[in-house]
Amino acid sequence: AGVELIGLDSPEADAEMVAMAVEVLQGLGLEGFKVDIGQIDFFRSIMEQSGLAAPLKRPIQEAVAKKDASAVRAILENAAISDSAKEAIAAIPRLFGGREVLTEARHAALGDRAARALDNIAQVLDILDIYGVADYLTIDLGEIRGLDYHSGLTFEGFMAGLGEPVCSGGRYDGLTARYGFPAPATG
Repeated sequence: AGVELIGLDSPEADAEMVAMAVEVLQGLGLEGFKVDIGQIDFFRSIMEQSGLAAPLKRPIQEAVAKKDASAVRAILENAAISDSAKEAIAAIPRLFGGREVLTEARHAALGDRAARALDNIAQVLDILDIYGVADYLTIDLGEIRGLDYHSGLTFEGFMAGLGEPVCSGGRYDGLTARYGFPAPATG
């Protein structure tokens, strides 16, 4: 089953989707679950700002998706980009945990767009504090599932002992335009 909010481009709309996911998992009587929050624009903007050559982008993307920090470093070793860009990309697989991740990520952020992506997560987390679901949340800036269609905040719910997500969603502002109806959307 799916839930969508079309026409709302706000941290409140994203927070509502995450809170709903937590409430559904609670309602099912599940314990020991976590909802990982990502921000696809953080990764996308760092990759664009880095100047990384196109042939290296796919291997980096695959290594980040697997959280393989050593593979990321190996790919970057001979890349013709600045040291700061290398450091920013190399940091991404390790940007996982609590709110301290946002502070660490600010050091990796290349440019204003990546910083705005972090601001967006912070705003959503502030709203989720009001919902009282903060204990169920983790931040994962290396979560880049749906890179082709997600446009901002993403989330995935995980149960202890299960390797596959039990729910997922996120912002996909560009998707409805493909069907002739351009509108911000999350679900």
